[in-house]
Amino acid sequence: MGADRCPALRGGRLVLLPGFVVAVACTLAACGRSAGGPDADADGESDDAALDLPEPDHGELPPATCGDGIVAPGEECDDGNRMNDDGCDWSCRLGDGETPTGPPDPDAGRLAEEAGISSINLDDIGSPGALAATDEIPLEWTGEAYATVAIHSPLEPGTGDGQATFFKFDTAGNRVGRSWTYPFISEWFPFDLAWSGSGFGLCFGDGSDDSTKCVMLDGDGKPTSDPFAIGVWSARELLGPPLRVVGDGAGWAVSWRGLQFAKLDESGRHRDEGTRSLEAYLPYSSTLAWSGTSYLLTWLAQGATPDEVAVRYLVLDAELTPLAGPRILGPANGWSESRSRGVWLGDRFAIGWVGPPFDPSAPVSTCPLYVARLDRSGSLLGPPTTLPDEATALPSDIFGFSATAGANSIAIVLSVGEELRLVRFDREGVFIEQVDLLVDHTVWWTAPDGPLGIAFDGSGFGVVMSYAGGSILPRLVRWALLP
Repeated sequence: MGADRCPALRGGRLVLLPGFVVAVACTLAACGRSAGGPDADADGESDDAALDLPEPDHGELPPATCGDGIVAPGEECDDGNRMNDDGCDWSCRLGDGETPTGPPDPDAGRLAEEAGISSINLDDIGSPGALAATDEIPLEWTGEAYATVAIHSPLEPGTGDGQATFFKFDTAGNRVGRSWTYPFISEWFPFDLAWSGSGFGLCFGDGSDDSTKCVMLDGDGKPTSDPFAIGVWSARELLGPPLRVVGDGAGWAVSWRGLQFAKLDESGRHRDEGTRSLEAYLPYSSTLAWSGTSYLLTWLAQGATPDEVAVRYLVLDAELTPLAGPRILGPANGWSESRSRGVWLGDRFAIGWVGPPFDPSAPVSTCPLYVARLDRSGSLLGPPTTLPDEATALPSDIFGFSATAGANSIAIVLSVGEELRLVRFDREGVFIEQVDLLVDHTVWWTAPDGPLGIAFDGSGFGVVMSYAGGSILPRLVRWALLP
């Protein structure tokens, strides 16, 4: 793909179908749509397109308490994290603390050990190619079908740097409905897709004018607005921070570089004074989750020492006023945003992340997998928990990482060596189960660090991954709940 007009879209979530020739998808250009936003005037001009945007509002954050590395009144110690088993427990008391024990929630159920594997037929989009991304593949469940967006080469040479095609498929990988192709998305810049309950929000970085843009889609993926700018994106960050979109009951919330934050209604218009920024406090977020009254954001930053990388979090209310944070949870396994995610479980947030190796000097080092639970205001509900001794340890070379909520649990899927692994914890942080699928990267993946996407469909967890092109069709891997 060329790089004259728009650098390609690769940070954040990317689904790549190289060499695709889309045969029957309708494009905005074919439908005669202009490049203006939802507020475009009769001449097709848009204030958003001109990037005449409000100045970001920098909010004030409450002071951090336990976990900030400073022993405050009421704390017996503070070692700069909220972890047990390090001499200062999760609530800043001396000792190693107590880990939740007991059987997992029976309402969480169990998964079938054998996964179902289905090919996704993309013949109507073009020749088989690869589903790939550098961060996370967007995968949404609408109540009737899975939905995702694929980035691929333009239909005709010289018509742009890339295009995006929306398509849906059922739990068996069978295509549902028609596909829609959007000619305005290019490679290299991040994007995300979110479901609101009645339609989709699709947002992306645009290097042609250094903006962050969104387009509204109906339940079938048909555009209901033209692309419109909601903020600024630097072309220097084409491989940079993720962009996240979440449905929040009144439309969509979007976060991107510098933790710029915008709330949009279902028509795409700002629901408040415009874009807000907390750039002074964090660079970007790898998580954007909504509880019904508050937003959770997570990211990686320096820990208690200059050499330590830690997971931090921030909780904002519906008006974007900070309720808790920024606070440190615990140490992480390096500077990879692809190894931490947060979700809403229906009555609490859960954050999953990969910790540092137990013994970095070992020939084959292993890592812990942690889960922390927060209430909707950001208060920790107990110590972060980890895999029990009977579970298989995680190798340090973890690549793809994604998480979702479903069946009264947080489900975390990882690409570990030659395996695809799904791990579940219940709402109390108790380990439920681990299921594995042995995969052949030479056939399934273009590289072992391929990204993942996961969603819960009501009776099972579906996973999509990056795949080798050529004659290999993309596949849906699905673990069903046992009856």
